[in-house]
Amino acid sequence: MISEIKRGIINHKSIKMKKIVIILSIVMLFASCQSNGFINETGQKVELGSQSSVDIFNEIDKAWAATDYEKLKSLIHTEGKFTTSKGEVFNSSDEFVQWIENDYKTTIESGKEFGWTTEFAFAVKVTQGQDLDNDDGDYVNARFTSKTDGTVYDEWYYIVDNKLKSWEQSKQTKKKNVDFIYDATYLDEFTIGDDELVLKVQQMHQDIIKKNYEKVSDYLSDEVVFALEDGSRLEGKKQCMDFMISAYSKIEIEDYKVGVNFAVTGENGDEWVLLWDNANIVSSKGRGAAYSWMESFKFDKGKIVFMNQYSKPRN
Repeated sequence: MISEIKRGIINHKSIKMKKIVIILSIVMLFASCQSNGFINETGQKVELGSQSSVDIFNEIDKAWAATDYEKLKSLIHTEGKFTTSKGEVFNSSDEFVQWIENDYKTTIESGKEFGWTTEFAFAVKVTQGQDLDNDDGDYVNARFTSKTDGTVYDEWYYIVDNKLKSWEQSKQTKKKNVDFIYDATYLDEFTIGDDELVLKVQQMHQDIIKKNYEKVSDYLSDEVVFALEDGSRLEGKKQCMDFMISAYSKIEIEDYKVGVNFAVTGENGDEWVLLWDNANIVSSKGRGAAYSWMESFKFDKGKIVFMNQYSKPRN
C-alpha cells in the first residue's frame, strides 16, 4: 500500500514536472518570436538569433586561436567586409586572414602572449526589410579580453549560410594602475580631447604664416597669456598681438611641419592642445635658421587663454 502511494506521488510529480517543462518550452518559443529591439533608421525589429550561428562563431574562434588559417578561410565568405578597431577594412577572406596571421606574428615576435578569453557570445537577427542586405543571417556579438595587454574587444560577426560575411571590431583600453614615484601637482588624469581644437591651432599657425593677423586675433581670448621661450610673459590679447605682429612681420616662416599635435581634457575639465612643430625662419636679410618648438595651448569656450612655449635650434 505504501509503495502504491509512493508510485502515485511519483507519477503525480512526474506529470507535474512534464507540464512545467512543456509550459516553459512554450514560453521560450513564444519569447523567441518576439522582438526585443529595433533599428530606427530602417524600421526593422531585432529578434533572438539561432544557436547554429553561435556554433559557427565558436568554430571561427577556435580556428583563430589555433592559428588554423585554412580552417578559418573555410568559415569565411570569399568576399565580404571586415573592419578592425583601427579602421582597417578588408574586402576578401584572403586579405582578412592574412591580417590575422600578421597580427599573430607581430605579437609573438614582440615576446608577448598571444590569446584571449572569450567572455560571452549571443546571436540576434533583424526582420526583413525592403531592398536591404542585413537580414540574410544572424549577427553574433562577442566580447574578448586580450591576454596580450588586457584590452577588451567587442566584435560583431554577421553569419550568412553558416559562414562569416562581415565583421566589425571595437576595443576598450584598460588603464593600468601604476604607482608613480612623483605625483603630478596640476593634473594626472587626462583623456583624448576635441580634435576641433587641434584644427584651430593649425588654422592659427596657417594665418600667422600668411600674416593674417586679424584672423589670428580671433583665436585668442581677451585675457590670453603667452609664456614665451625666453621666459618672458605677455598678458592680454593686445600685448600678445603686438608682439606677434612686430616679430613675425620681419621674418618669413618656411617649410613649416607638424611633428605631433593632439588634444587632451583634464579630469577638472581643462582643455589643452599639445603641439610639436618645426620650421625654417628666414630674416629680412635672407638669413635662415631652423627651429623646433614644443607648445601647449589651453582653451576655454573655444578660445586660447594660455600658451606655453619652448624652442631650440635644429641642425
